[in-house]
Amino acid sequence: MREIGQEIRLARQRSNIKATRACEEFGWSASKLSKIEKGFRRPSSWDVARLLGLCSVGPETEGTLRALVEEFDAGYFVRRHGNRLPEALTVVAMHEAMATAVTTYAPVVVPSLAQSADYARALLNDELEAGADVDAAVESRMARRNRLLYGVTAPCVVVYLGEMALSGVVGSAAVMHDQLTALAMMVSRGVITLRIIPRSASLSRLGQGGSQLEFRRFPSVVYAEIDCLTVVYDDVDLVNRWRTKESRLDEVALTASDSLDLLLYWVDHYGRLSTSVAPPAPAAAGSDDARS
Repeated sequence: MREIGQEIRLARQRSNIKATRACEEFGWSASKLSKIEKGFRRPSSWDVARLLGLCSVGPETEGTLRALVEEFDAGYFVRRHGNRLPEALTVVAMHEAMATAVTTYAPVVVPSLAQSADYARALLNDELEAGADVDAAVESRMARRNRLLYGVTAPCVVVYLGEMALSGVVGSAAVMHDQLTALAMMVSRGVITLRIIPRSASLSRLGQGGSQLEFRRFPSVVYAEIDCLTVVYDDVDLVNRWRTKESRLDEVALTASDSLDLLLYWVDHYGRLSTSVAPPAPAAAGSDDARS
């Protein structure tokens, strides 16, 4: 319902139609429209048809809204992002704007919410289809990162990051140095809490990456990206399965202090790489080598 409400609000605002006018046109109370747009009340097909007519929306928006209204509420749904950024999906952007807490697990690469511009560009050059405007995509990703992490109502953000994301080079050593330096600054300033999953941990038990968002007035939502699709769910049983995964992550992850130490090692590693004096990688805390 929240996605429907957000699409209705955006359509109304794009048409420069005030809420008071819409309510007068339909004989609705201000409370009814507010609840619909905030996702507290599901509109009927007739409600949506009247709103579409008033807003004179294009066929794409009309098709999207009609599909959302007719969609069966199974506790989960799939959204195709294709050549768009996954985080640009209405359902993702809307929930991030309302979240009070975000927990992200990224086993292989730094998650998009904490990427630097050059790191994001290196990834998007490979991910986006030929002809896509990579610079615009990078700018959009940076705006979303700044809005989410540095906004007035920024949520509490915890990132569980696989050590592979530190050791695997994206772009170049210089790109990695800048990215990990930026990540270390986020941690040092308290913008995010970082917990690194050491190489000694069994990632197979942890499954794929994803994010859980928590809210003051709504149930938690989890979303995960799968190639060109994003899966979103708020079903209680499915969310509880994510929380079980989160408990496993907490068990195997390094402490916040040890995670920062390991991150700073890799910052130094990529800084030294250009002069070929990088020291051997240390054994992560909790690994067999560290205990021997």
